[in-house]
Amino acid sequence: MNADQKQLLGVVLISFVALMLLVAQQILSRKAPQRTRLGCGLSLGALALIGIACLWTVPKANVAPILQIAGLALVPLFVLFTILITVLSRKVRRVNRTITQAHALNDQGDTASAVALLEEQFAKGTQHNGEYGWILLANVAHYSIELRDWPRAETALERVLELAPGDAVALGIKARFLQQSGRLDDARELIEATLKDHPQSVAAHTMHAKTLVALGEWNQAAETLTLVDQLLETEQTVDVDDRSAWREKELTPLREAIAQGTANGR
Repeated sequence: MNADQKQLLGVVLISFVALMLLVAQQILSRKAPQRTRLGCGLSLGALALIGIACLWTVPKANVAPILQIAGLALVPLFVLFTILITVLSRKVRRVNRTITQAHALNDQGDTASAVALLEEQFAKGTQHNGEYGWILLANVAHYSIELRDWPRAETALERVLELAPGDAVALGIKARFLQQSGRLDDARELIEATLKDHPQSVAAHTMHAKTLVALGEWNQAAETLTLVDQLLETEQTVDVDDRSAWREKELTPLREAIAQGTANGR
């Protein structure tokens, strides 16, 4: 194999690896923030495009036909993967936009309209929402719990766990449902089982702390919050979107409840 052939082979291999990494990044990094996924995907896509562009710098006279075919085959592959990633990203943005709108309605005190919006968008199906559509229904369950609409929350959760079995966030919402509907022992059993499979889940550990607070087990609840703090500080990727907001909205009220419970000797 001459120098030109070696150069082309190297370009082909680099481009192919970049394309495979692009796909793997989308498959394996679903728990990462959307911005991280898209940034990584675009970077890998750019690497593949550079590799393809390098093909044209190699003289074709001394290149084996099979390598020319392999090089040209990368072009439609790159285009196909780019289209797939674009479609996926569009569906993710659509889901995120709906959730943001629902949050705004809830903040305005119109939680019922937030639930109606989420259910309407979920009903449009996978073609519209992609594989992330179940998150809409998870938010239906979340807001239904706030409204104390237990039948609707339970129905939504059953569907969520069909679509995303074993997901730590979904199981955490179910544990919250059990806790707030008065089934504390069931909530504790579920969340502790969840933590065996998802020991790094901030959402699950936080729900565990809430359940322990409801049971009056202050010391264990405080230890759990310390663990949550460690995860938020040390883990590169966690299953909550905004770490600062999570500390303020979720952890601070729990610390206050623990301090009050401990002081009262309850």
